[in-house]
Amino acid sequence: MMGAHMCDVIGLSIGMAVLGGIGQLADASMQADTERRNAARAEDNAKEVKVMGAIDAYDYKQESLKALGVQISGMAGAGVDLGGESAIDAAFNSRRAIEKDSLKMQLGTDIDVGNYKFEAEQRKQNASNIMLRGFVGATSTFLSAGTKWGALK
Repeated sequence: MMGAHMCDVIGLSIGMAVLGGIGQLADASMQADTERRNAARAEDNAKEVKVMGAIDAYDYKQESLKALGVQISGMAGAGVDLGGESAIDAAFNSRRAIEKDSLKMQLGTDIDVGNYKFEAEQRKQNASNIMLRGFVGATSTFLSAGTKWGALK
């Protein structure tokens, strides 16, 4: 038979183990919530970058085409034969450069969007892993409390 003092010590130890397990679950839950919020933020960033990238590429293309129009108008005002091969080549090359730059801008945007989506998926996985570790840790703590309870009997 165990003394009353020993029972109090084991009972206190069991209580602390149970509280510790609950604390582990609460901590894991808070950390997982933070990761889920960060995942949602990364998803929002992906959407924003996609829209802003498309707008930037569109604006660049429009401004560049406007500048090309001014250039062609200037050549016409200077008496350059716009039907000549060099004028057509210059306009064509400028237009091609504008298209390439616009596509490069869109590619950069697509890469950024992909990075944010990857980050979101990683954070979701982290949240799951955190909860699993918290559950395993708390279960271990609860089991240790159970073995202490068995010692009380």
